[in-house]
Amino acid sequence: MSTAQRAYPNGRRAALLGAAALGLLVAQQPWNAVLTGPAAPHGIVSFELAGSAAQADAMLAQWTAAGVTGTAWWLMAIDLGYPILYAVALDRALAWATRGRPSRWRLAPLGAAAMDYAENAALIAQLAQGRGSGWAAAVAAGAAFGKFVLILMSVTVVIVSVVRRCA
Repeated sequence: MSTAQRAYPNGRRAALLGAAALGLLVAQQPWNAVLTGPAAPHGIVSFELAGSAAQADAMLAQWTAAGVTGTAWWLMAIDLGYPILYAVALDRALAWATRGRPSRWRLAPLGAAAMDYAENAALIAQLAQGRGSGWAAAVAAGAAFGKFVLILMSVTVVIVSVVRRCA
């Protein structure tokens, strides 16, 4: 392998990691669908963005009545490893997109994963209590919003870079 080849990351690795992250996201959808209902129209994402104890309570009550609280726990268990996968995938994609040059955008996936773990801690606290918590719902919603923004920004940088390369 030449020095030039080592100098900037392999796009195939970034694509494979991205495909794995997207594949796991898609694989979770059947479980997420079980959690949807009037109180949680978007399943676990509704819980992530609840923002108040009352909204989180309504979702937890819906899931308890339907007997699907275990599904929420299962999705939380998956989400203990998923942030690492998508953060590495986005980092590799950003490294490829920026041709290995230092870039502040490379911090976005790390920030998204950190926010995802803060969100997970707040969601797990509510699931464990079996009721909504004002502070936990607020932390989860704020962290989830920040996570989604950082992921969207990272993906946008990669797409813009690809478009520029093809132009």
